[in-house]
Amino acid sequence: MRRDHADDEALTAVKRGASLIKYCTNAKPHVVYATCTERGLTWVGKRRKEKTIAASAIARVIAGRHTEKFRRRRDGDADADADARSFSVVYEDGSGKASKTWDGVCESECQRDLWVRALERVMAEAREDAARRTSDDGGRREFEDARDGGISIGTAVRVSSAIGKFKVKSPSLREREIQREMEETRMRATARVCNVPNETVAWGWRADVTPESAVESVSGGGFAAKSERWTRVDAPSAIEGMETLDVVEISIGARHTLARTRTGAVYSWGEGKGGKLGIPSGQDFDRPTRVDLDGRAVALSCGSAHSVAVVEGEVFAWGDPNAAPGLLGLSDVRSVMWFPGKILFPSATGTLSAHRGARSLGGGGVKVVQVSCGPCHTACVTETGACYTWGEGSFFALGHGDRESSREPRKLETFTRERRVVLRVSCGVWHTAAIVAASGSSVVRVPVPTNEESEFDSVDGELFTWGDGETGQLGIRDSTEAPVPTKTSNRLGEPGSEVCSVSCGQHHTVALTSQGDLWLAGCVGKVDNSLRTTTFTRLTDFETGSVRTVASGENHVVASTRDARVFSWGVGKNGRLGLGRNDRDQPVPQEIVNMRGREVLHIACGPTSSACVLRGVQMTIKEKASMARLSTFSIRQSSMLRVSASIKPPERKNSSSNMETASTSTPNTAKDKNAQSGSAQSGSVRSGTTGTVGSGGRAKGSQQGLKSEKAVHRLLSVLSPTYENVAKTSNRTYLKESLVHNESLDNDLARSLPSPLIEPLAPRAATPELVEPTKLECREPSPAAAPPSPRPSPPPFTVVEAPQEALTEETFIQSARRVADEAEASLTHLAEERAVLERATQAAIAARGAERHTKPPSLRHKVPNPSRRSNVPIDEPKVFTEEVEEGVFMTLEVHGDKTILKRVRFSKRIFSNELARQWWEENRDRLTSDLDLTIPT
Repeated sequence: MRRDHADDEALTAVKRGASLIKYCTNAKPHVVYATCTERGLTWVGKRRKEKTIAASAIARVIAGRHTEKFRRRRDGDADADADARSFSVVYEDGSGKASKTWDGVCESECQRDLWVRALERVMAEAREDAARRTSDDGGRREFEDARDGGISIGTAVRVSSAIGKFKVKSPSLREREIQREMEETRMRATARVCNVPNETVAWGWRADVTPESAVESVSGGGFAAKSERWTRVDAPSAIEGMETLDVVEISIGARHTLARTRTGAVYSWGEGKGGKLGIPSGQDFDRPTRVDLDGRAVALSCGSAHSVAVVEGEVFAWGDPNAAPGLLGLSDVRSVMWFPGKILFPSATGTLSAHRGARSLGGGGVKVVQVSCGPCHTACVTETGACYTWGEGSFFALGHGDRESSREPRKLETFTRERRVVLRVSCGVWHTAAIVAASGSSVVRVPVPTNEESEFDSVDGELFTWGDGETGQLGIRDSTEAPVPTKTSNRLGEPGSEVCSVSCGQHHTVALTSQGDLWLAGCVGKVDNSLRTTTFTRLTDFETGSVRTVASGENHVVASTRDARVFSWGVGKNGRLGLGRNDRDQPVPQEIVNMRGREVLHIACGPTSSACVLRGVQMTIKEKASMARLSTFSIRQSSMLRVSASIKPPERKNSSSNMETASTSTPNTAKDKNAQSGSAQSGSVRSGTTGTVGSGGRAKGSQQGLKSEKAVHRLLSVLSPTYENVAKTSNRTYLKESLVHNESLDNDLARSLPSPLIEPLAPRAATPELVEPTKLECREPSPAAAPPSPRPSPPPFTVVEAPQEALTEETFIQSARRVADEAEASLTHLAEERAVLERATQAAIAARGAERHTKPPSLRHKVPNPSRRSNVPIDEPKVFTEEVEEGVFMTLEVHGDKTILKRVRFSKRIFSNELARQWWEENRDRLTSDLDLTIPT
């Protein structure tokens, strides 16, 4: 049975758990915390008792209110959309009696649809497993019957004689060990199926994609000429729209992102311009959207203008091929690829396979297991250990010994001649690195990346680099470039180096060994050139054997340790290091405090942003019970009340409509409701059964609500570190909504009804989000002299009290207004400070720009004093690079008082070949005299 991605999304969402309202036979409806896995439906109530319905016991799932429990508690039209939010599970309890039902109510119709779909999938898989076991047992019984006497003696003799003619070889010890390892791997994979889904957080400078900008992008057909908007995220925060995805790998480009789920589906979001999302519409998407790929993806990678995914050994690419020569690896494509296109690899005869649409391995008998993208080139590794590269070949980035670009995959012959097996590859901006198995190694098949601890044991080799090495990023002593793959100097290029992971940036390369040591070559972001190394050096900032994973952006690095801590360093502009508002460059690793205590499975870094995949937190029974007890999601009061149909308030329908308005509020309002305490709930459930609440009862309820709020904050701070800011910014507001009194209700009935009515939303335990403080607004209570005539219900969270409580209510309103005024004053002050800071920053940037344009190059770019480089001997020449003008980079070498010009490079984004030649002819003499340069002949 083929697995549907929609079923996977639904099952992932219900695995995270949610607060539902459970209807019972002999008790009132109450809130429970429910989860659903392949094993069945599990829920925990307020009494900390966990109950489970096995998947094999589920008979059917019913959407809507069609069971006896719902019919007995139906309250007319009090809750018009209750049917759309309800579902029932019919199951057998094993006693042989009539079937039972588990009846629940969700927050929304969308959530109900997810639960129904997930439960139906679990039920179908349980039936398939039962049928498979029955079939296996039946076959085994037939074999036993035949063995015990189902065949004649003559037949048995003939069969025995025929078998004796063949030599049956028993499995060797090694074969039995391999079979046992495969079985253990399969069992571990089966056990991981029921784990809590992973979480994904991100931070940095990202494309500002909103639903409005997505609509604007549609009108331009993916080529809309609009200014690029960016948004800044200072600290790690949950990515919106990931509630239904169990992500295991993520990759970040300049303005888009790719993610791969545990089931092999690929999702993309961000800017759709140039087709880099792989969605034919070409529009922007602010939430993950599935890319149409036929098969299970095992690896993916993002460039600046293109994307690549490996699907069952085949490589698919999409994006803008004109961003760099041969960027997509599709030789016959000259226009934008809006949807994934399969890359064809050379066959054994050196020609491309002609079967573009066939399901052959890679198009030419090539099965790819890993891929890496740079801004202008791409590299991949096959199952047999071959390495292919394509794209722009400037600075020898492709490793073929020349600077020629390649529009189709080209095999690196250096490894083939030396009979080397490539295990992993990583692309930087203008250089590339690869992990290669040691010479004479017994590796015959390269494993697929799994992002698990076991991958460190399967990948173990030496480090080779090639391309541009001007800042020492190649790790090759006395070399500024390498036309072909070259073994690195020092320990990492020697046998037994045990390199298991490598990541390249613009000016640096980081390598991780299987022992947990982190090595660096070059300088991260050129933050501090005094720390630059031309050979790989172990970072002593980390303890020996403490690093678990590492990833590089163009100018920053993020690493996680085995004790659940995350560090970042490099260029800190626009919050790319995740250190809050601190934009200072960090030459040494700095800890991201918000990530402490979370196990990191995968790290991805883009040019200006980063993301981490965190292992999901398994909640204990006590925590689930606390979530159910403190949940603000409760049944609508109209359906909880046992009011006869003959005595019904005429304004009930309006009150219900107001409730719906509150439930469909803006996301920020919903988040504020989630961040509020359970005080309103405790007041409505515990003290709402009496007719009126006195001042003493209200004070006691407020204290209980404050304690409940603190408990919620402590609980959610343990579940996810990103909730820390919620506890700091949420307002402790106590809002109520009362029933509209009608003169048709007598005093006895009025005393039996709860006073406050509120419909808060359930807090999210798995992926809480930051909320902004909101201003508290309350209305004045109706005057005592006002006639009690029927009138429409007030808006949600409006205070309406009886005349005898006017004094107490007035005190409450004054206190609420005082809190609101203080909050508004604080927000205004913060906004003014931020505005002043932004104006000062803009003025400083403008002044600096004016200074750059007014001063001559000789004043703007001084040749550094050689004596200041204390770590370099005075006798040795000093080589460094200076930007003499925007997009013009000069490499200078200082010999005492003599400065020699080594090379001049121009940015391709600003200069073409003709403009670069013209600029140099016009400014050569001026720069030579101003900077006192010596140009070798």
